[in-house]
Amino acid sequence: MNTRTLVLLGALLIIATAGVVSLGDGSSDQTLPKTLSPLKRGAQAATKASAQPIRSATGPVSVAGLMINTPVHTGADPSSDDTFGVELAFFGTFDRTRLALELRHEDGGILGIDSDASELAAFRDDRGTNLLKEDDAFGPFEMMPRISEDGHYLVFTIASDKVPVGGAARVFAEGVCAVQTAHRSEVFTSDEIALAKDARVSLGGFDFKISDVGDSNWNGEKSITLETKKDTVPIVRYALIDPSGAEIELSESMSMSGMGTWQQSLDAATMPERAKLVLEVWQDLDTVEIPFQVEAGIGLR
Repeated sequence: MNTRTLVLLGALLIIATAGVVSLGDGSSDQTLPKTLSPLKRGAQAATKASAQPIRSATGPVSVAGLMINTPVHTGADPSSDDTFGVELAFFGTFDRTRLALELRHEDGGILGIDSDASELAAFRDDRGTNLLKEDDAFGPFEMMPRISEDGHYLVFTIASDKVPVGGAARVFAEGVCAVQTAHRSEVFTSDEIALAKDARVSLGGFDFKISDVGDSNWNGEKSITLETKKDTVPIVRYALIDPSGAEIELSESMSMSGMGTWQQSLDAATMPERAKLVLEVWQDLDTVEIPFQVEAGIGLR
């Protein structure tokens, strides 16, 4: 074989190698569909062009953390969504991918997230893998977001039952977080009522029925459960005033809602037979819709 033939074969080998991108799992390269926003298409190109880690944010929402949770026993398929008998790398969740976002609201007063008004339009990796959950009855974001003491920051989490495909370098998320806010509250006190099952009281814009009174299911205290047909989110604080005038603070132990009914169980060390009910209620409750488009790789900042 002469020198010219060797050079020709070498050139063909280089061309063939350049035409294949390995994903680490034996599959061929996948590209993001053209229907994605320019942000996502541009982000894929930027990922290949630059290795600089970034903390990406559009507006007041930024990436705070990224977790990829795969099986740890030998031979397990990392992309399998089977959870029965599978031990995962991280305890406390069966989700395979979790993206934590930090939201900043300059006006403060953050109370939580309105799940019904929030939307997750896209969650995917830079190979085009769709990470959106097919059905999530509790809304697009994990429950119980964390709120800073000053009410200006909120951390919420997006979860998926899938992992990014092998070879993926970044994940993208786009949607709207509906944040509940308030700044001004007012305290209301009822007349003295019997703290007994089926007793009723109207206070602070709420019509309550006492659906249960007895021992707490969570500790050695006493418990009372209030039932209403109105969302209890605006209520800041519950308390009782006993016949002697002493205030008894009530701690929230369990909340339930469904079919247009809200139930709130309240615990206290003592529960008198009669008392006045005290409510502190937000008067300027509002919902602020904050859109976001974020991306993240291994370097979050």
